[in-house]
Amino acid sequence: QERNVIVMVTYPHEAVPMDLFLDCVMGAILLAVRQADPGQTPFGRREGEEYDFPSRGYPEGLQEFQQVLTRGLSEEPYSAPVARGQTRREAQVLLSRLNGICEASFKVDASRTFMRKGNVGAIYPAGTR
Repeated sequence: QERNVIVMVTYPHEAVPMDLFLDCVMGAILLAVRQADPGQTPFGRREGEEYDFPSRGYPEGLQEFQQVLTRGLSEEPYSAPVARGQTRREAQVLLSRLNGICEASFKVDASRTFMRKGNVGAIYPAGTR
């Protein structure tokens, strides 16, 4: 499957200050982003493992995720990606987890890749496959 889907969250900028919004939803967003998906193999991980930030399109980790999220939510259109370079199935599962936490949507962007080169599929130690 193609890894060209981005999952976005939107900040209700007219309803609540951004600091309060992030305080209220960040823990739940991080939990949803990292939660394992049985039967699914996160990019660069083994089947059933939790997602990490590189497998959600943030190869530099949590700091990059927080910078992109904060920058996106602080300027129009007040949306930011929480996962990039996902399959459509991964995006739909993440959307269902974000339902009730915050406004979320996904879009397809085939123009760029967010995954590091060389991380193709699951990583298995020699002789385990």
